[in-house]
Amino acid sequence: LSGVSTEEAKVKVIVKKGSSHGNSLNSELSQTDPLLITHVGISGPAALKTSAYGARVLAEEGYKGSVEVDWVPKVGWEEVMEKCREFKEREGKRKLVNWSPFEGVPRRLWANIATSVVGPSGADKLWSEVSKKDLTKLGEGVKRMRCRKTGKNTYKNEFTTAGGVDVRGLTKEFRVKGEKKK
Repeated sequence: LSGVSTEEAKVKVIVKKGSSHGNSLNSELSQTDPLLITHVGISGPAALKTSAYGARVLAEEGYKGSVEVDWVPKVGWEEVMEKCREFKEREGKRKLVNWSPFEGVPRRLWANIATSVVGPSGADKLWSEVSKKDLTKLGEGVKRMRCRKTGKNTYKNEFTTAGGVDVRGLTKEFRVKGEKKK
């Protein structure tokens, strides 16, 4: 997905503060701005501002936590689900991985989200064949894509990676909220 960018995405970094000190308090840092997926993670104003605003908290907790990306921040949950249902009815003969109901979500990103939901064997699946459960997972992939944040890159460059996500294997590591790791 390296090189994929969006004009607007909401990046939320969730850090469990105090976990290394015995008392735990969740801290959420978020920013809505353009976002770029690079060969080593995410970058762009949304990631960098979130990283900069939370630099102290991130450093205190060893740059560990999770990142949640909302690829359509101006669209609410109900509207996302309605668009998915309408698209399924209207464009049922189209391949799921090739056609997104969301403007602003790049094709390669959509294909990654869709493949994460239906699996690589579902690449030929048509929109009409998508179950209600998978429609919900697609919506969650667009509104709440979750990734683990495990630290800084090998260059230890905080201001370009403190809010970044390692995207090696993003497809297999992509987890929809509530989905259990296989």
